[in-house]
Amino acid sequence: MSDVQNKFIVCDADKCVGCQICEIACSVAKEKVLNPRLSRIHVARLESTSEPVSSIAITCYHCEDPACVKACPRKALSVDEKSGIIRVNEGYSGCNVCGWCIVACEFGAPIMNVEKMVVAICDLCPEHPEPPCVKFCPKDALSLATVEEVIEKSESDVVKKLLQELSSSRKGSKTFYERFGFIPMQPK
Repeated sequence: MSDVQNKFIVCDADKCVGCQICEIACSVAKEKVLNPRLSRIHVARLESTSEPVSSIAITCYHCEDPACVKACPRKALSVDEKSGIIRVNEGYSGCNVCGWCIVACEFGAPIMNVEKMVVAICDLCPEHPEPPCVKFCPKDALSLATVEEVIEKSESDVVKKLLQELSSSRKGSKTFYERFGFIPMQPK
């Protein structure tokens, strides 16, 4: 893969149609199965009575100071110094799926792989020349970008509105996992 340092996958909400092909491409690339629930990218849809449905694909933004890494009581998450990508240690002393990283991420990027009993986070697919989610997006809505490139592109009111609504809907509300009865273990 070309230089991915400080890059992450960005979705152009003006182009995204919510087809979820990115989810399927990711699950096939990473888990070798057609199972969008195991995807490290997820499509969010926002509906409004006054506007048509808007969609945006969300994945790990590889934050500079990631809350998920800070929240992990076992230090199973780390930031790769060279690429800035968040890594998950699945070994004996690694991830025990307590869920604190899932709760801490305001974007909902980490997912729980219940089949492997480990948390999974987008790593930009270094084993592929281009992340499959980006490669197979039929509307070219996904791309790899730096923060600077995103700031330039964020002129779209739709993107700003979607990100604001996603962020505000997560604050003070139960996470996806809490709504279904999953409460993370308390660190000791």
